[in-house]
Amino acid sequence: KRYHAKKFEVSFSGFSKLIEDLVVLKRDSKALAETSDIAWIPYNFDQKKLISGGQLLVQVNLLNQLRLNLKLKHELHQSIPYRSTNWIDLDLVYDLPLGFKAELIGEFRGGRSTEAETEDLNLEDYVLMKPKLAKQVGNHMSGFIGGAFVVGEYMQLTDYLFTPNAFDFGLELEF
Repeated sequence: KRYHAKKFEVSFSGFSKLIEDLVVLKRDSKALAETSDIAWIPYNFDQKKLISGGQLLVQVNLLNQLRLNLKLKHELHQSIPYRSTNWIDLDLVYDLPLGFKAELIGEFRGGRSTEAETEDLNLEDYVLMKPKLAKQVGNHMSGFIGGAFVVGEYMQLTDYLFTPNAFDFGLELEF
């Protein structure tokens, strides 16, 4: 279902998909025992997996220069390793004078299990916020300063932590 006005759009959708030959990464306990290195190997699920759920998208032009995109998604599935059941994505962009642009990208991931399927090994929920200030330089290039800040344990696989907080700057080229 989709509703929209001049500066506002909301859509809701449901989905259901039967997946075969789903490949996930499984921790390689043999490599860990021999070298104490952490490694993962691709693993095919033998059974089919049904993923169902719903998604809500909200797009709002709050002012002429301010845009908000918000996506909420909930999936129903039986413990697919490392796949979240709850997703929230946020993109807030403010076009400033003189070619500057302020942006805030956020994501929440929750409800992730591991391949071990024990309660104490489930991955913690996390919130990632990425603020960025950019300045357009020419037609296809911009300079930026930004960062990434995390609340929670930011990892996609067991014992493989990402950098929780970072500061970044540089140039971007658009093609």
